[in-house]
Amino acid sequence: GLELGRTYYYRETAAPAGYVLDNTVHAITIGKGTETEDQIKEITVENETAKGNIVITKTDNSIPVQPLKDVKFTLYDETGTTPVAGIVNPVTTDSNGVAVFSGVPFGNYVIKETTGKTGYKTAADRNVTVKSTGDTEVVMVNEVIKCDIRIRKQDGASHTPLAGARFGLFDDAKQVAAGVTNAAGEVVFRDIPYGNYVLKELEAPEGYKEAGTTWNITSSQIETAFDGDGVYTLSTIDNEKENGKIQITKKGQREGDPSQYDPL
Repeated sequence: GLELGRTYYYRETAAPAGYVLDNTVHAITIGKGTETEDQIKEITVENETAKGNIVITKTDNSIPVQPLKDVKFTLYDETGTTPVAGIVNPVTTDSNGVAVFSGVPFGNYVIKETTGKTGYKTAADRNVTVKSTGDTEVVMVNEVIKCDIRIRKQDGASHTPLAGARFGLFDDAKQVAAGVTNAAGEVVFRDIPYGNYVLKELEAPEGYKEAGTTWNITSSQIETAFDGDGVYTLSTIDNEKENGKIQITKKGQREGDPSQYDPL
């Protein structure tokens, strides 16, 4: 046993899981040294809950990557069903694409993107473990919603593919893409981002009339294509041939003046 009346010192050498180690050296004196019976002195040592931060960086998948602002995240327990209480939750990314959950107790969690950004796919849920008192870094990437737009051009009567038709794709009044149909009657606009567009035939193939209409391509159609094979194919566009005519004027020699001719 310990000698009574003396001062002893103690320090915590290992903390329970999920708590912060207390490195403080504590002094304790047991009895006065004159006691005739064993002495017991009880002490209570308190540990703070171990906490860290979850730092989320939100970007798109373009090259180079771009930070995404105003994306909202909610932190859930490890089952993904109950939002974590006692912290600022949810959090929203700033202009650098960064959002921070501060003072998160050690443990396992699920990060969910609860408010995404227009034109981007919502990121999948992410499991994260907080096991250090510093920052736990998490990078979450959103895919840009985009697709290829394929146009097919053919003769309205024979259904033969038509080369040489020039098309333009417009976002409001701004032309964002243009191209000419090939020998297979096709032109493809690549990697058109999420948005609403108008397709116009700018020039018909030689010997054909312009289609004389426009076609709307919506953001929802682009997203559907993105979720599918990545290509939105516009219904085949027909062109009618230019029709020519022959005009015949019939004349006969004028009576009394064979050098002149009059319509008959």
